[in-house]
Amino acid sequence: MKEPYHLAQRLLRRASQGALATLSAELDGWPFASAVNLVALADGSPVFLISRLAEHTRNLSADARASLLLVDPFAPTEGAPRLTLIGRAEPLTLSAAERARCLRLHAAAEQYLQLGDFAFWRLRPERLRVIGGFAAAGWVSGEAYLGAPQLSLDDEQHLLDELATETGGTVLGVDAYGAGGVDAAGRRWRDEFTAPCTSAEAVRTAWATRRRCGG
Repeated sequence: MKEPYHLAQRLLRRASQGALATLSAELDGWPFASAVNLVALADGSPVFLISRLAEHTRNLSADARASLLLVDPFAPTEGAPRLTLIGRAEPLTLSAAERARCLRLHAAAEQYLQLGDFAFWRLRPERLRVIGGFAAAGWVSGEAYLGAPQLSLDDEQHLLDELATETGGTVLGVDAYGAGGVDAAGRRWRDEFTAPCTSAEAVRTAWATRRRCGG
């Protein structure tokens, strides 16, 4: 598979949910899997907003090692591309721009934060297993994954209203690999760029030849 870190980045940015596996503090280190909502930072690191009372949070506080499994939500169920990310989790203080991105892409985040016991955690990738389809699988190092092309949060902010005007809908996020939002019926959509874009101008050019997922 050519440059699998690109596919890994695309898969994580298309997903809004995944299965987080932690090591159980209660059950002597047995794997414990739970469903989580996630948002990608600019470098592709997944961020979760989780309660300190949750079992997975207690597990991570005792042992930071974790694994995240996600399946491409826009692909047909049979043989859908999928990604397993292995790394260590850590509490995270977000910048104002990062926080705004998480609140846009995670619809219930604002309500959870008002409860007072929720905090943002990041899973820092160390190794990734990406499966693009039949006989298309490979390992990716965390260094290669995090070194993939990025679009700055400043460029994203400038593009949000611009692309929303063109689509007539709500654009929630723009990154190096595509843009996404919700339509009038509340359904998620994602437009993929054929090649990574690292500037607002590159996004504008790629927007003309984008391909739609979901909707």
